[in-house]
Amino acid sequence: VFRAVNDKYLGIMGKRRGEVIGRTVSDIIVPELLEREQGYIDRCLAGESFYVDRWSDIAPGLKGSYIHLSYTPFRDNGRISGVIINVRDITTHQLAVQEIATFKDIVDPSDDVIALVDRNYKYRAVNRRLLDLFHLTEDELIGTSVVGILGEEFFNEEIKPFIDRCLEGETIRRQSVYDHPATGLQHLDIHMTPFRGIDETIDGVVFISRNITEKIMIEEELRRDELHLRQAQRTAGLGFWEHDIKNDTSYWSEEAYDIFGIGRDIGEINESVFISLLHPDDRARVIENRNKTYSESIPVRQEFRIVRPGSGEVRHIFSIAEVIKDAQGK
Repeated sequence: VFRAVNDKYLGIMGKRRGEVIGRTVSDIIVPELLEREQGYIDRCLAGESFYVDRWSDIAPGLKGSYIHLSYTPFRDNGRISGVIINVRDITTHQLAVQEIATFKDIVDPSDDVIALVDRNYKYRAVNRRLLDLFHLTEDELIGTSVVGILGEEFFNEEIKPFIDRCLEGETIRRQSVYDHPATGLQHLDIHMTPFRGIDETIDGVVFISRNITEKIMIEEELRRDELHLRQAQRTAGLGFWEHDIKNDTSYWSEEAYDIFGIGRDIGEINESVFISLLHPDDRARVIENRNKTYSESIPVRQEFRIVRPGSGEVRHIFSIAEVIKDAQGK
């Protein structure tokens, strides 16, 4: 028999106080759910305290809600004389848990480091790659502050300012360098996106961090090779250019610009620019040899003269041209 209820309970059950007080559980609970609820009450009357979390199927005011029900024995002079039942709507919490679980299922297979960080700068969800990187279990990492994992200096300079911007709604893409305790300096491509909760408020930030150390090292090696090549060409007075026949665009080396006496600000270089630099008496022969190279795909060695723009200086050029074909043989 119901002896006391609060206004909140009446509201979620859709009842007036007079319709509940003095009535039995069987009067209030629908028949198909009565056996389950009576079983919970009987356990509590036997002295057990427990709670149940489930989707609501008994309270009209909480229909479609996820609720937390706690059952506690009520003792009068040491004797159990009733049951105190507390009902709490935890739908938002449950949906957030489901969102995090879905988030983890999606990101766990990724080779990128992915984490969900809340407004308190603590990890709420992480993928397997992040756990492996720091040799931690999920229980050890979830709820831990980011500063405790990455270090105060790196966090304050490279992470926190951008988390704060992200929490204001900004999406951020940047590169950073992190000194990992085991592997040393690591170049990272970091993408930060606001994470929005059930009510569309920003609850945290999703981090996606890709290790681009190898890519950076290759690019640096290529830059060094290009610098060495440029120095060698400058010393030998050599230059090269590559002409894309299909798109009629050309790439010229730095030394080629110097040889032909044209500035880097000339804009896009195409075949007509090259032909305009040829000496008038050599132009037809060079074009003929060029066409032969294109049609027969054979290397052509030739000497010709150019007229440098501006100064009108005539220079003698020796060139070797050959055709490079694509994967389709074109």
